[in-house]
Amino acid sequence: MQNLIAYCIVAIAIAYVGWQFMPQSTRRWLLVRLIALLPVSYRARFASLQSASQNVGCNTCKGCSDAPTAARTVHMRRR
Repeated sequence: MQNLIAYCIVAIAIAYVGWQFMPQSTRRWLLVRLIALLPVSYRARFASLQSASQNVGCNTCKGCSDAPTAARTVHMRRR
């Protein structure tokens, strides 16, 4: 029984990591296919996931919002 629980936890973790690293186009394609298979009661939840997946990106760090910095030259010196 403990092995079954461990396998379930690992399978859920693999699915989560796969979803996080999946390209956005693949994620949208998969959601469209899943929505078509689900009953009407679950479609609203997956429709919200689909709209949320369209806004993925690095919008949380604010690092790109600054003006671009000037390129710096790297000097290599022999020891």
